[in-house]
Amino acid sequence: MISDRQEVQQSQVELTNQQKERRLTLDEVMPSNAQFEAYRQNKSIGLPTKVQQDIIKVAFEEIIGSDDFQTTKSAQKKIHLLNVTVAGSNTADITALANLVFRTTTAGRGAPVARELYRIAMDNGDSDAAFSYANILCKGSGGTARNVAEGMKILSQLASKGHVYAQFSLASMLAREESGYKKAIELYELAGRGGISDAWTEIGRMYRGGIGVEQDNEMAFQYFKKGADAKNAQSIFMMGVYYSSGLATKDGKTNEEKAFKYFMSAASQGLPEAQYNVGYRYFRGIGTEQNYGLAVAYWKMAAAQGFRVAQMNLARMYNDGLGIEQNISLAKRYYKLAAN
Repeated sequence: MISDRQEVQQSQVELTNQQKERRLTLDEVMPSNAQFEAYRQNKSIGLPTKVQQDIIKVAFEEIIGSDDFQTTKSAQKKIHLLNVTVAGSNTADITALANLVFRTTTAGRGAPVARELYRIAMDNGDSDAAFSYANILCKGSGGTARNVAEGMKILSQLASKGHVYAQFSLASMLAREESGYKKAIELYELAGRGGISDAWTEIGRMYRGGIGVEQDNEMAFQYFKKGADAKNAQSIFMMGVYYSSGLATKDGKTNEEKAFKYFMSAASQGLPEAQYNVGYRYFRGIGTEQNYGLAVAYWKMAAAQGFRVAQMNLARMYNDGLGIEQNISLAKRYYKLAAN
């Protein structure tokens, strides 16, 4: 039961969100001419720049400027009229324009306008717009009021129709609560079959940790393998973890050479933990020949992405001149990075 105090607090939060929307200016939500042109050149949207600007202006004035902050019939009508003036234009152009506003404005400030453009496109049958609209509702992007229940309802409808991104997003939300574990795995399965390789990784993690299912490393390994076969960096990394720990085989024997190959493959995709592991194996000569120079190279890759253990190891190597020329200045730099 929600108390009166909770209702007041909720109202205050909603009011704060509305006030944030009121402080928006048209300049804040209007992409630059270069951004409009880039989208047109990439064929992401077919509308002329002037029409795009007019639609955003209508959305801003009619929606953000309205008292209830809801999509108004007049805004829908005006945007529809602007849209149909261009031969061959369709609802997908409104969705693409919402994407442009949402992705190019600073700190998500364009989210309120993008949200309503997504809503209009969704009401006209665009499932991708519905997915984006639902995500904004669930996250409260850019200071917009959150409505998780409504967002999840829309995602559920999309998921039931086979929208793989909705299946994955909904699964990720359900996996946060014990009551949603079973449904989350079902949705991850569907999303994985639909081509989202991250879904295989997530199921693998659930089996690895016994989350919603009985802990089963063999099942976890099989799902990580599915993800690895789909070139998913996290799954490839986990294959390395399983081979290096002996969990990949029934007899519990490790295979450091295979582990190294998997870590190297994941590192080539930019995964910092994999880059660290490759560096560590070069440093120790595990699964490959010892090579301090390559250890430093891979630890630098991981350090550049904020991986603190790599930063600390580099600091020690430069401080002690271990395998590389001593450099106290660089040692201090990496110690400072690791400490922040």
